This record gives sequence, structure tokens and C-alpha cells, in this order.
Amino acid sequence: MSNVTHKGETVTYAPRRRLPIVLIYAFLGPPVGAIVLLLSMFITSFAEAISREGLGALSIENLSSSASYFSIAHIFIAFSYLFGFVQALLTGVILAEWRARFGGAGYLAAFIAPLCVGLAAYAVLLPAAPGFGHGVPLLLGAIGIAASLILRFFFRSIFSVN
Repeated sequence: MSNVTHKGETVTYAPRRRLPIVLIYAFLGPPVGAIVLLLSMFITSFAEAISREGLGALSIENLSSSASYFSIAHIFIAFSYLFGFVQALLTGVILAEWRARFGGAGYLAAFIAPLCVGLAAYAVLLPAAPGFGHGVPLLLGAIGIAASLILRFFFRSIFSVN
């Protein structure tokens, strides 16, 4: 047990409360990131159809062709662990430590942690795999930030001190 000062009050904090944050990010972060990617692909596809055909694109055919991305959702979720597990795990560790040291982890922390992990991944991936270009590391970082903010929203009680 350690004491943390939060908003002028001293709160006793159990270090074992770090584990739920790390587990939530490690195991739910990659699928949430895959869903974020699928939704962005759906919205982009539908927006392109509207820009190409105008309001006539609001037909069942265009909607179903845009929604075809969701037919492969299980594949995206399965591969999300391959591409996002380490990033999500490191983000969870940073947020758990942030919570332990500062008495809570708000949305700013949920934004900064994956940003730092994404920048580190960018610095590692760019020279290691120049064929990726700049797009893949930046996309993974953006997905990580979105997934982190979503997880922070849904599990907000775990991030508070009490």
C-alpha cells in the first residue's frame, strides 16, 4: 500500500490495482482497435460513394457494399493481436504507472500514453522496415490513441483513485 495525494486528499492506493488496467488494455485494446479500423473503413467507403453519386448513394446496395467490411470482422479481430498486442500492453503499463504515481489517469493520460508508444513504434519500425513507409506506423498509432480513449471511457471507474 502506498499513499497518493489526489485533489488535496491523501488516498491509500493498492499497487495490485495496476493489473486490471494492464489486462484491460492488453486483451481488449487490440479488438477495439480493429473495430475502430473497420468503422473508419465503412465510413470512408460510404462517404466516397456519396461524393461520387450524391444522395443517390443512400441506397441499400451501397450501404450493403460498404457494410461488407463487417463480414470479415472476425479476421480483423484475430489479427489485431498480432499487430496491436505489444502496443496495447505497453500503453496499459504506462497508464497503470501513471495512475499509481499521480492518483488517477484521465483522458489526457489516455491520449499521451498511446501517443508515446506510437512514436516509439514509429521510430523502431521506420528504419527496421522501410517498405512500410510512414503510413503503417502512423495508422497504428492513431488506432492506438482511439482505442485507448474508448477503453478509458468504458472503464473510467478503474482509472480513478477511489
